[in-house]
Amino acid sequence: MKRRLFALALILVLCLSACSSGKPEQEEARQETASAPQKTAAAAQEAEKSAEPVIDEATGKKKLILAGIRLNDYGWDTLAAQFNAQSDGYIVELRDYYAGDYDGVSIDKDAIDRLRADIADAKTRLHTDLIVGKLPDLLVFDQLSPLTYLGKGLLLDLDPYVAQDADVSAEDFLCWNALHEYGGLYILAKQFVVETLMCSQDFYAAHKGWTIADYLAVEQSLRGDQQMIYFMSQEEFLTQMGGQYLKKALDLQSASCDFDNEEFIGILKGALSCGQYEALDYAGTPVPQRLESGELQCSAAKLYAPDDISFDRIRGGRQLSYIGWPTVDGSVGSSAALYGAISAFSSTACAEGCWEFIKFAVMRETVSLYDYYGTLVYEPLMREQVAKKNDEGGKYTTATEEDVDAYIAVAQACPAMGFRDENITDIITRETAPMFAGDITPEDAARNIQSSVSLYMTEQYG
Repeated sequence: MKRRLFALALILVLCLSACSSGKPEQEEARQETASAPQKTAAAAQEAEKSAEPVIDEATGKKKLILAGIRLNDYGWDTLAAQFNAQSDGYIVELRDYYAGDYDGVSIDKDAIDRLRADIADAKTRLHTDLIVGKLPDLLVFDQLSPLTYLGKGLLLDLDPYVAQDADVSAEDFLCWNALHEYGGLYILAKQFVVETLMCSQDFYAAHKGWTIADYLAVEQSLRGDQQMIYFMSQEEFLTQMGGQYLKKALDLQSASCDFDNEEFIGILKGALSCGQYEALDYAGTPVPQRLESGELQCSAAKLYAPDDISFDRIRGGRQLSYIGWPTVDGSVGSSAALYGAISAFSSTACAEGCWEFIKFAVMRETVSLYDYYGTLVYEPLMREQVAKKNDEGGKYTTATEEDVDAYIAVAQACPAMGFRDENITDIITRETAPMFAGDITPEDAARNIQSSVSLYMTEQYG
């Protein structure tokens, strides 16, 4: 059993990174995947004009097509069956583009390589259908990025449906602000993980709303026996600080970007001048205690559930705070990484039915790979999950009401979902390599990034 759980966890990590594995033989499929929504926009608009609901002959219900990759492995087959059994007006039919035969257990390199290749093939088949106008009603974003779909306006805004629904309200959904990163509620998800920085309450009080300049100033003021952060390198600085800046630099709708400016150049200069710190020795004093003592100022943290707040509190002797990564403007640098993200196409002829299924999906637990990644977006279900864990009475897994409230506050403070176009991050990595080698200046790197990303945005989002 333990081997299977480990295998499932490992496979999920590998699959989520499959689209950015960087293997030459997968690059062509990767580029086709990125460009498909661009070619789909016109087909979607045409379909929207003439679409009529499809009636399932066997049941007389309106048919909803749910598309995705490895849908059964992620529990969508179970959800669809449950939904179909209780819905009088709609029936969900799965369109899974994955044709591989991975057994769900093997972890040897050949098996994983075949799995990745099969997923790449599935993406190609999916986007071939989209290009020719064979659009589903619903799309699950496991293995997929929603960014190009968002940029092209292909997704249905669910806000009006939440507002009119007597069963739920905006207050029922955690990370509500993050889900609205692009204006409307174009994406919902079953579960999420908060990615942030943790610190002591005293540090939070002194530096809440900190900027990258503040981070560097604090670092310069430290004593010799103090450490700024749990692990940092030049590349990590650029990944985290630069990653936070992508939301400001990229305009998906206009297919434009802005990197050749003083703010981003400041990030590049910060990457060159920041202190570099090795990972801490877990055999020594726990990280939360180091944060409380002031030996360590902050540490990267992933909050999977409210009991992570409990764990940090017990290890540190006092509840910690979650400040987020510093940003250029002092906005919150935390994000909600989504699992089981799902959207409806704006071209669907059954928008009400799509909302009914999405609502059904997020309001229920399902046995799937997601069980090991994050907490439930639907707050009442999250509280039921907490109560079950508390009944077990574990020292580190019993969350107090204060822990739950703190977790909700951190989740609601997240301004972003954490989706990043990995082709753009690859460009930034490539164009900054000469800067880190001392061959070009930050100003040169910013201009090169602007030129390369501008071309990419025009090709993929224009």
